[in-house]
Amino acid sequence: MTRSEHNHYFIELLQDLSPELSSGELVRARQERARDFVAQLRTWLETEQLDDDVSDLKVTALGRIMLTSSPDVAERLSDLDHPDIAAISLSSGQNTASSVRTA
Repeated sequence: MTRSEHNHYFIELLQDLSPELSSGELVRARQERARDFVAQLRTWLETEQLDDDVSDLKVTALGRIMLTSSPDVAERLSDLDHPDIAAISLSSGQNTASSVRTA
């Protein structure tokens, strides 16, 4: 599959952060948690030999995870039923289903 056939997905993590955090602290905590998850995800991708099907994987400014990959990677990730994943959704503006999985 070529990179032009890759889609952009957002991965939302479940949040169990203190409601007493300021908005800035909340964003920083989300970013840190997302960076930790991305490190785990990279290991899983390598183990499953899917890393070649991913063209980008990064944490956004708001602490969401942006995955650019083949649809197969998103589907396999969704099938894992990972306890930290709240939702995997297709980025808006793309011509396929808008949600891969929600918790």
